[in-house]
Amino acid sequence: QLRDKPRILAAVRFMRACVGLKDDFYNRYIAKNNCLAPLIDQLVNNAWLDNLLSSAVIELLDFIRRENVKSLLEHLYQHHRARLDQVQLPEVVQAMWVRHEQNVEGGDGGGAQSGRGGQ
Repeated sequence: QLRDKPRILAAVRFMRACVGLKDDFYNRYIAKNNCLAPLIDQLVNNAWLDNLLSSAVIELLDFIRRENVKSLLEHLYQHHRARLDQVQLPEVVQAMWVRHEQNVEGGDGGGAQSGRGGQ
């Protein structure tokens, strides 16, 4: 599996580029086809290693939260919450769930307020 890490990292970078386009078509496609599942699997299996692969997946999840990609946040919450809660990254995962709850409660909270904390 050590030799597969460059390919997995390339897949993470590709997914990050797709999400970074901020195109609803790509985001819906990613959610519909569960394209984040292999990346979540890698994070769950390798989170304790503290390596480049884990960091790249964590950065992707944090980007989804920061940019408030609602369709992907909803998908992560509905399909991957149990697995992500197992990962020893409470600040990243909890921040995603807080963002999701803000979206659910506020309806259309808007991405412009992503830098403000409503505590």
